[in-house]
Amino acid sequence: MTAALSVCTTKHSLTTIKLSGARIMADSDNSRTLPSGIQRNLFAVASTFLTAELEERARDDAAAVDPALRVWHEWLTAFDDYARLTDVQQRLEKALLQTIGFPQVLVPVGSGAAPVQAKTEAEIDALLPGEDRSGQRDALKRDLAVRVAAWQQADEAEGFSRAKALSHEAGERQAELLKSLWLTPALSMAGLAAKVHAVLRHGEPGPGYGFPWTPLRGVIADFLVLNGVSIGDLSPTEAGRTGGRSR
Repeated sequence: MTAALSVCTTKHSLTTIKLSGARIMADSDNSRTLPSGIQRNLFAVASTFLTAELEERARDDAAAVDPALRVWHEWLTAFDDYARLTDVQQRLEKALLQTIGFPQVLVPVGSGAAPVQAKTEAEIDALLPGEDRSGQRDALKRDLAVRVAAWQQADEAEGFSRAKALSHEAGERQAELLKSLWLTPALSMAGLAAKVHAVLRHGEPGPGYGFPWTPLRGVIADFLVLNGVSIGDLSPTEAGRTGGRSR
């Protein structure tokens, strides 16, 4: 029986993913009760502030909310879902590889060459041509069939293919929303900051990169400080990646 996989998002974007009776929980950057380690991340501080701005403006006058801020929030939710589902997919794939192994066989091609991996019967045929190798081909095909059946059975039990499909769908949704965000005019400083946040959250290649990532982080930091948000509790690494700001 295929394992059930469900995703439910609460008021604070706390997502619970259930796979084969296992429970994997991940906190969104939007949570109001972020653990201290996450609170020290500039992305989390910015997304928490911008989400609060969106909620407050929607309460005061929903019609006047910056459309860029609305699209940004939709994108961030989709992006976080994509990240969580991708993580689940990768964990399941790793577990399958460790317990079952990838459904493939090693084909000895001879002449002192290293064996070559084959994933299909057609590859086995191509690697071992000739009537004199028919018995060897048949044996490898039987071995491959056993491995494929074991993988499929484990996949059905653990839900890897389902998780992979959901991750792909979530990836397409966040990509479409990101395109929409770039095309949506920002009508406020919060909307502009949300766009910069999206550029960083989506595009920054990782820690240790300089221009333009550190200056853009500085723009977000300046925006937060100008709006009364303390960033003094950022970790030393985060403060360094925002141009040394510690106000």
